Amino acid sequence: MKLYLDIETKRPHEDSAFIEEEIIVIGVIEDLDEQTKRFKFFPLWDTEINNEGKLVREFYKYLGNVRKHAKKQKQDKTIVIVGFNILRFDIPLLIQKGFKYKIDSLGGLNKFWHDMLVIDYEQASLPFHDMRFEGLKLDTLIGKAKAIGLNIEERYGSGEDVVKWFENKEYDKIIKHLKADLEAVRVIDQHYRRFYSTLAKEAFGAQTSRDFSE
Repeated sequence: MKLYLDIETKRPHEDSAFIEEEIIVIGVIEDLDEQTKRFKFFPLWDTEINNEGKLVREFYKYLGNVRKHAKKQKQDKTIVIVGFNILRFDIPLLIQKGFKYKIDSLGGLNKFWHDMLVIDYEQASLPFHDMRFEGLKLDTLIGKAKAIGLNIEERYGSGEDVVKWFENKEYDKIIKHLKADLEAVRVIDQHYRRFYSTLAKEAFGAQTSRDFSE
């Protein structure tokens, strides 16, 4: 089973990542099959959550239940977490917050995430971006996906907009932003052969592209 993951956060200063980072909302798409999906959100503004500790606990409870359910299946027992920049940001932050709110020991949390597989489309795209992180954004991949005709929407707002919307209590806009980002990654993931064969052609030439798409 695949879960597409994205989180939105706020911090008082640009250079205070992880140190003073607060989670605003966690969003997930449950990919039940190629045609069926289900959104799940854990927002800080939910009256039943209303603080970061409860948000993190609810998310880990949910993910733990998903894993238990998957283990009972005859097929697709493995959970695959899919996202953009989740190896460098989302997952490390969720481990940090899990430890802070005593979800488990640090070793237990690391094992919890280790036992799932992860696909990070930032990392996967590096060979087609001259192995450079600079300039490799989700917007970059969306632009390339649209250029080859994939049915993918433009992003709705930015991370900076999310913080403003949160302060102004425009929560529907935050969810719209989160949905658009999750959907974009899902479309690229569903069409990864077509997507990366085009990137391979641009980066390495036509022959490589044909080999890659087989």
